Amino acid sequence: AAEEEREAEAKAEREADREAAAEEEERLAAAAKREAAAAAIVAARAAEEREAEAQLQADAEAADDAEVGAAEEKEAAIAAQLAATFAAEARERADAREKADARERAGAAAATRARAQAEAEAEAAERDAEAAVFTAGGRGGGAPNPCCRGGG
Repeated sequence: AAEEEREAEAKAEREADREAAAEEEERLAAAAKREAAAAAIVAARAAEEREAEAQLQADAEAADDAEVGAAEEKEAAIAAQLAATFAAEARERADAREKADARERAGAAAATRARAQAEAEAEAAERDAEAAVFTAGGRGGGAPNPCCRGGG
């Protein structure tokens, strides 16, 4: 009976040890789960921070790109305005040159007309002079020579 009692006590002790070991394993497993969950939370937070940093950097780059784009658009607008101004000035110079050329052509045409009129008048005066000489020279029956007037 004493032996049975010792065996029962040993069995009970082993059972208690097994239960204690099982409880310890459960506690350790629960602690490991908590540590894994904490590590997952830390990793998720780190990923969120990296994503937030990446988004901030992307936003900053987009803002820089927009700023550069606005500056380029402003430069293009200034260049277009300058080109329009230069074109207008070139048109004004061309118009002025065309007007000056037209005045010059008109002056040249007027000079040509005046020259032609003067030549025509000179020819007419020459004909009149010849006719007068011929008439004066013809009265006397002599050659149409001014020095032989009167037919001498």
